[in-house]
Amino acid sequence: MTITVDVEVVDPAWLAAGEVDGLAQDVVAATLTEVGRRVHPDAEISVRLCDDDEIRALNLAWRNKDKATNVLSFPSPAGNRGPLLGDIVVAFEYVSEEAREAGRSLRDHLSHMLVHGLLHLLGFDHESEDQAEEMEDFERRILARLGIEDPYSGTVPVEDLAISP
Repeated sequence: MTITVDVEVVDPAWLAAGEVDGLAQDVVAATLTEVGRRVHPDAEISVRLCDDDEIRALNLAWRNKDKATNVLSFPSPAGNRGPLLGDIVVAFEYVSEEAREAGRSLRDHLSHMLVHGLLHLLGFDHESEDQAEEMEDFERRILARLGIEDPYSGTVPVEDLAISP
């Protein structure tokens, strides 16, 4: 199975996170391994690394929330049965500030946001407490596979993470 991850760096500030194409590939591989979900054999995921202004506009247009957020996921209408799984959009200023406040590296926090966004594309959510616990457990295990410490041992509660529209 070949998963294509198309990463578009719109805000050059993301270059501070280092090489992001390989990071995105690693996140996708670890997530799919841990979750065990089957996806289309030619699956594609789009990752857009933007700024707060762009994500704020998307959040307003799709979720009717006029504020920036860290990550948005836009699942394909075909879900994980079609080749396009969907899009993940991550905002630099928001995520870099969260990373700073939590004492985490930008790269590690970006990894967490990509895992979180990808789980949404795969059908996970955190609308209920049970769903949130399941999603957080997967996030912890996936990030551990990537050598990243538990993101919930600090200051990034799941209710602050954006949900898919």
